[in-house]
Amino acid sequence: MSLRAEILDGMAEAAAVVAEIGDLVTLEVSAPGGYDPVTGLTAPGETRTQQARAILDNYGLQSSGQQYADGTQIMRDDKKLFLPAIQSVIDPAVMAPLEWAPTLETKVTAAGQVWKVISIQAINPTGDVLAYELQVRR
Repeated sequence: MSLRAEILDGMAEAAAVVAEIGDLVTLEVSAPGGYDPVTGLTAPGETRTQQARAILDNYGLQSSGQQYADGTQIMRDDKKLFLPAIQSVIDPAVMAPLEWAPTLETKVTAAGQVWKVISIQAINPTGDVLAYELQVRR
């Protein structure tokens, strides 16, 4: 078995675990409406939402210290959100890709609170994004 196949198998296992024990979160991003100079009207903005399974976790002392040393400040109440790119929201047997990738403008509703995305790390050892690790803040 090739290294790429082993990585993909491992990620499939991780996504299955997240599907089983992860919490259902809502990702939301809003785009402002555009102005039409011909009509003089502003089109309404668009809000896109999607649900996904993810794991919301605390930063450990070691990882927060390393992040701080690299110039990315982690505040006391910041969390990391592990979000597989392949999801099983309703039926664990049905896996599908996320509808859209999270951005810095994405708001995440998790654990009954709304979180702002501070940073995004795409996990892509095979060239394809397998998961996202988001730093989120209330």
